Amino acid sequence: MHLAGELDLESGSDAEALLSLCIAGCPDLISVFLTRLTLLDCVGLEVLEAAEHRADDAGIPSPSPAAQS
Repeated sequence: MHLAGELDLESGSDAEALLSLCIAGCPDLISVFLTRLTLLDCVGLEVLEAAEHRADDAGIPSPSPAAQS
């Protein structure tokens, strides 16, 4: 998944809903690419962190550091 634009207070709920849909589909792995973001504030970071915890709880592993580069 590629996120683009701003991930902040205004767009955080949309990103959270999209990530929740992805997690609900129980994929083998979810990769979120942030290179197209122009703004990432603390709310955006909280959205990403919460999604990672929900994915872990659902048994979806985080990518290894080597896979993230």
